[in-house]
Order: sequence, then C-alpha cells, then structure tokens
Amino acid sequence: MHVKHDYAPQHIYCIGALAHVWRMGDRVRHKTYLREWRRVKPGRTLEQVAAELHMSQPQLGRIERGDQPYNQDLLEALADLYGCTVADLLMRDPSDESAIWSVWENAKPGERRLIAAMAESIVKTGTSDK
Repeated sequence: MHVKHDYAPQHIYCIGALAHVWRMGDRVRHKTYLREWRRVKPGRTLEQVAAELHMSQPQLGRIERGDQPYNQDLLEALADLYGCTVADLLMRDPSDESAIWSVWENAKPGERRLIAAMAESIVKTGTSDK
C-alpha cells in the first residue's frame, strides 16, 4: 500500500472548542487517536506500520504526535490497516474500555436494542447526574 505525502495547505485551520486541543504554530490542532489505534488494533510497532505505508518511522511518529499534518490518503490507509473508520482514528480512543462505543461493540444484538432504548429514554426524559 502506498500513501501520498502531500499534506494539507498551511492556510487550513482547525477551529472549535473541543476538549483536546493544542497549538502548532499558527494552527490549533485537535487530539487524534492514531497512536492508540496502532497500539490496540492490531498492536503493531511504529516501525512496522511505517514500513507498510512506505514512509519513515520518524515521519509517522511526528504525525501521530500532531507535529506534522496528515492527509486523507494516510487516514484511509491507517483505517484500513487497523480495521476501523477514519472517524474512529480522529475521535475515538480505543483503549477507553468504559466509553459507550466500547460497551456497544461488546454487546450482543438484544443487548444493543436494550442499550438504545435506555439511552433514548434518558435523552427524552432529561435524566442526568446533575
């Protein structure tokens, strides 16, 4: 698998008020979970993944840390390699076993229906921990 290395132009900014943000030069970078997905699914080393993508280990490391921008081709290649979606790479921490998606993925079909019904009921009634 070969990934193109033409990264996003300098004028693209990530703007928003998310929990995980950091500054990189003039841009705001949001936390991604590229490293977590590599470690959890399928548990490969940085060197192994970089070799499969025909890129250097330091370059992939910089991308995982947010020191270097990624592109769509790279995200799609990583998602294919890790068996997840591009959105998962950007928004989901696969090592967080208490997160709702982890509960959902481990639930059987009947349990999923029950989880969905309970969540819908909570949202409709406004029940919360306040």
